Amino acid sequence: MPRARSKANKGLPKGVRIRHGSYTFRIGGRELALCRVEEGEGALYRELAKLHAENADLASMAKAIGAFKLAYLPTLAYSTQVEHGRLLDKFAKTFEAFRVDQVKPFHIHQLLESKWPTQITARKHAKARLSTFFTWAVAKGLRNDNPCRDLKVKDAPRHKSKWTVESYHRIREQQPPMLQCFMDLAFLLSQRSTDVRTLRWRQIDGKCIRIEPTKTQKSSGQAVLIPITPAIAEVLERAKSLGKIKPLPGADAPVIQQRDGSPYGRFGIRSAMDRAAAKAGYPEGGYTAKDLRPFAATCAKAQGFTLEQLQVQLAHTSIGTTEGYIQQHDIPVSEVALTLPRKPKDGRD
Repeated sequence: MPRARSKANKGLPKGVRIRHGSYTFRIGGRELALCRVEEGEGALYRELAKLHAENADLASMAKAIGAFKLAYLPTLAYSTQVEHGRLLDKFAKTFEAFRVDQVKPFHIHQLLESKWPTQITARKHAKARLSTFFTWAVAKGLRNDNPCRDLKVKDAPRHKSKWTVESYHRIREQQPPMLQCFMDLAFLLSQRSTDVRTLRWRQIDGKCIRIEPTKTQKSSGQAVLIPITPAIAEVLERAKSLGKIKPLPGADAPVIQQRDGSPYGRFGIRSAMDRAAAKAGYPEGGYTAKDLRPFAATCAKAQGFTLEQLQVQLAHTSIGTTEGYIQQHDIPVSEVALTLPRKPKDGRD
């Protein structure tokens, strides 16, 4: 049997009660404070009407995704906020005629097939973002299930880095001196290309370089200190001599600079890699700055460093991720050496 309402709560709208001196209302599994009791019932009804209006709006996919963006995007690294925001806007436009509780796995399948018919990785990424949204919608009481959980997207073929020692040097020779520094640092530090191109002199104290990965700063947030070896020091000196803005005491500047002293953007690095690869005789788009990281990790393993050491260098929270990086580039060598079967003496099998 439902509990009888206390005398203090009698006469109040359904779902409203007085708690710790405030009018509260339970919605979506949460109890929200509407206003203080001393503000009067007029304030209570105004806040209650506002709350109902907000939740009525959230019933539509467009409004719900708008509210989700405000809650979700600030939890991401800045470098991914724009990308995820654009993708969520695409979902809002596609499903603008739907309420949140009307979207079914079939509708999501149609979206993925129409927008990314051959891009398996993009499809998996889009499904993951939609799944995050629908998990939020379930918590908000806007629907009772996550339709993405009943939808399967096949895995993309395992990515393989194309870098070799030969291609590294041939492409590097086609780069301007500052971008040669970028390639050398990307290899020696074994960090994400974003963290290398945005590296600043304030992160370098003379003995170590402090890397705080931008991709995981809102999740694991695992930083790594990389000792400055003679090889790294030589590259840093080259970059310093080439840079327009010098890192004077107490000042700061990007390590890898464009001609005007600003850091390179993602597309600037990508197009420079494509141009250099084409000049070196390699197909455009096959040699990316991103793939220098697994190439460097594979070279480090070949030099005798353990997976545990590489896990620290790469700032991975799981050694399984480190193993995956090695597999992106490493080609196993078979140790099986068969001999031909001997022919039976009587000539029979």
